[in-house]
Amino acid sequence: MVSIQKLTKDNFHETAKLQVHPHQKTFVAENWYSIIEASFEETYHSVVIYADNMPVGYAMYGLDTDDGEFWLVRFMTGKEHQGKGYGGDALEQIIEMVKNLPEKPARLRLSYEPDNLVAEKFYAKYGFKKTGEIIDGEAVADLWFNR
Repeated sequence: MVSIQKLTKDNFHETAKLQVHPHQKTFVAENWYSIIEASFEETYHSVVIYADNMPVGYAMYGLDTDDGEFWLVRFMTGKEHQGKGYGGDALEQIIEMVKNLPEKPARLRLSYEPDNLVAEKFYAKYGFKKTGEIIDGEAVADLWFNR
């Protein structure tokens, strides 16, 4: 069973150690870097993806104060936990969390390396549609919420 839990001092070390496969390292920042980044962004939330009471991934989402939009800033599943369905279950839960925030955002945005076809296909499976925008060299995709 997959659950989403807040990053705390109790799960920080295990979460920071999670890594993607070597060929994926250019696609996502290291978790320790993302955790530090989130500590400086008051509107970002760091969460740990758990499966069977064990950290298997990390995500960061929140309001980008520069553009006023909600973004899934980071999303990763550790290399030894990929291909087990944890990422999809976690993404669905995060989508629901963002959709039901008090701010009632109209959409959730994300970006990924344009040559990361696995990510493109994965996010499309959950309703994200490419916008045609490129921000900081990454393709942008949006999931609009029906309100």
